[in-house]
Amino acid sequence: MYKTGDFVVHGRDGLCEITEISSMDLIGEGNERDYYILVPVTNPKSRIYVPVGTGESKLRAPLTEKEALQIIDELPSIEALPIENEKTREKDYNTAIIKNDCVELFKLIKTTYTRNMERREKGHTATAIDEAYYKTAVKALHSELGYALGIGAEEMENFIEKRLGKA
Repeated sequence: MYKTGDFVVHGRDGLCEITEISSMDLIGEGNERDYYILVPVTNPKSRIYVPVGTGESKLRAPLTEKEALQIIDELPSIEALPIENEKTREKDYNTAIIKNDCVELFKLIKTTYTRNMERREKGHTATAIDEAYYKTAVKALHSELGYALGIGAEEMENFIEKRLGKA
C-alpha cells in the first residue's frame, strides 16, 4: 500500500504524487471506498482517483537512477513496436501506454517518430493519432526519467542525446 507523499507512475499520466488517500462514493451508490488521489507532476491542476486495493495494478514505483540510466543506454537497441495491421495501430499504441513500462514507451516513441519522419519525407503531415500518442509517451517517460535522475523533464531530450553521444 502506498502512502500520502509517495511518487508513483500511472500509465498515461506518468509521474504522479499521492496527495491524499480518502474515502469517497464516486459511483453514487452509497458504497464508499478508499481512493488514492494522484496529482501528475506535468499537470498539477489535474486529479486522478485510483481505488485502494484494486487500483494498485495501474501504479508502479518510479525507476531508480541506475534503472533510468540503464534504459537510456539500451535505447539504441530497443526496437519499434511491431505494427502488423494499420487498422489496429491505435489499439497497439494504447496497449503500449497501458502497460506502464518505460521500454514500451520508448518503443512507442520510436515508432511514432519514425513514422512521422517517413511521412514528412513524402510530403505528408504527421497523423493526429501518431502526434497525440508521441506526446503522451514523451510526457510520461520524461517526467519519470527526470524524477529518477534529478533533472527537469524538459531537459530529458538533451540529456538522452548527450548520454548517447548524439549532441
